[in-house]
Amino acid sequence: MQTGNQVFWTVLSLSLSGTLIGILILCIRPFTKKFFSKKWNYYVWLVMVARLLIPFSLGINVIGSLFAMGDIGNAMAGE
Repeated sequence: MQTGNQVFWTVLSLSLSGTLIGILILCIRPFTKKFFSKKWNYYVWLVMVARLLIPFSLGINVIGSLFAMGDIGNAMAGE
């Protein structure tokens, strides 16, 4: 059973990763417009929305990884 704090960080991590994927899709869209149809674009965004609405994780925690990198940086700096 997860505590409230763990649930919060998991949802935050999933939201952040979903947002980053959405931004990536927006950035590559002008380049893929010539190769893929509007139907393909629709399905990509449908998967994106499903990803944000149904919180599932593949074991990758973006927020936890960022904090872990920050802890390593602080340890290396001698803090």
